[in-house]
Amino acid sequence: MGKWFVIAAATAITAMAVTGCQDATKPGELKPLGKNDKAAIKVMFSGENYFYQEYGRLFMGRYPNIDVEVADTQSLHQPVGGVFSLKGYDEAVRTFIDEQQPDVLELSADQYAQFTAEGRLLNLEPVIKQDQFDTESIHPAVLQLLRDKGNGALYGLSPQFRSQALFYNADLFRQYGVEPPSDSMSWSELLLLAERFPTENEKGKRLYGFTFEGSSTLITIVYQIAMTENLLAVSPDGKTATVTSGAWKRVFEIAIGAFRSRAVNLADEPQPDAGTPATADNLSNENAFAAGRSAMTLDSSNLIQIIAQSQEVLTTDKPFDWHLVTEPVGSNDRTTGDSFSVDTVFAVNAHSANPRAAWEFIKYVSGEDYARAKSHALTAGQLLSRTDAIRDSEGRGYEAFYKLQSGPEKTLGLNKAPIEFNSSLFSLLNDELSQVASGAISLDEAMNAIQSGAQATLDEAWERDKLSKAESSNSPAASD
Repeated sequence: MGKWFVIAAATAITAMAVTGCQDATKPGELKPLGKNDKAAIKVMFSGENYFYQEYGRLFMGRYPNIDVEVADTQSLHQPVGGVFSLKGYDEAVRTFIDEQQPDVLELSADQYAQFTAEGRLLNLEPVIKQDQFDTESIHPAVLQLLRDKGNGALYGLSPQFRSQALFYNADLFRQYGVEPPSDSMSWSELLLLAERFPTENEKGKRLYGFTFEGSSTLITIVYQIAMTENLLAVSPDGKTATVTSGAWKRVFEIAIGAFRSRAVNLADEPQPDAGTPATADNLSNENAFAAGRSAMTLDSSNLIQIIAQSQEVLTTDKPFDWHLVTEPVGSNDRTTGDSFSVDTVFAVNAHSANPRAAWEFIKYVSGEDYARAKSHALTAGQLLSRTDAIRDSEGRGYEAFYKLQSGPEKTLGLNKAPIEFNSSLFSLLNDELSQVASGAISLDEAMNAIQSGAQATLDEAWERDKLSKAESSNSPAASD
């Protein structure tokens, strides 16, 4: 009898162990929801109606056992006393989270980095591994950004991102016998290509080789190129102006050449009045590329919708054949783009009472099913992080938006100098380079004036900054 007792006891212990292993989780993993388990989550999001339109209805249709409540942060975006403070907003968000205790947090990329460092977010790496959640088809640049800001780990996921690509009118390239652009061109290569187009078409209408969004000035062209080339306007310590290096001179030459050639759209060209009928001429002023009068432009995926709408308006013109290549890149780094950004990161509150249900929401909106459902109804300018999700109605792929890696934010080093120096430098460059463009002075003469003027302006800005800080430290409020 003792023998049978031992065997029975061993069998029972084994069964308990097996059951326990099924329910147990490793550190960081989350107990799965059962088929009939009910749960409720609170999602922090700006705009309740928009949340349900973009995410909520689809998720609740897929997970009817999970109730969703929106903790709306829209009121936090309102300025206080007529002034909006980013610091004040971030503090308001922290207070909101502490009071409302939402399970899912909608964060900006910067907030995501801050909250990760503060220990406010749940590390998703263990549960991603536990659920074998596929991240292979998520744009690598999205994952890299999130890991970089998450100290090497994923504390959130982003269903969408923003990026730009170079749109080109293949019909115009064929008509004028110009070789079309290719991936990873530099600004110099692109603008030289633009200069091969005439400034008027066969009907005597204005034609552009390249159009900037809105309109461009000589200095906006300079800044665009310099940013992409990752040039510095000041030294790393912010004390020395460096805008007369050989690299800067080359940027000035490229920008002045494009400006003089009239290959690009300029700010002083006529703009349509508000309420003007949507004719070909007026549409050309608003968006020359969409009107078929620009060979190339740099824009987000939002332009795709604008092109479609304009071709409905311009019923007398045959729709033109357009294609995409990557945005311009730096001549010394052909793999990294400038325009990549993430607006929204979804993360699980580290203090959530319902972390599994919160993760199920993030997993769904970052997954393949959601991407397929949203592939033909994207928010303006947004792209799905799932790289295999989007093609337009004509089967045109959007690979150009996904090909480049994301790089660090480029500021020309101006973040190292007093803020007033930025506007002073802009004015100085505009004054001197405009004279070069008009032929009044040589580029070498302008560069001498730019270097001495920039350094003097920078020294003055630092002196004023020093005096301002001294006055602040001596004020009664500082001593309280």
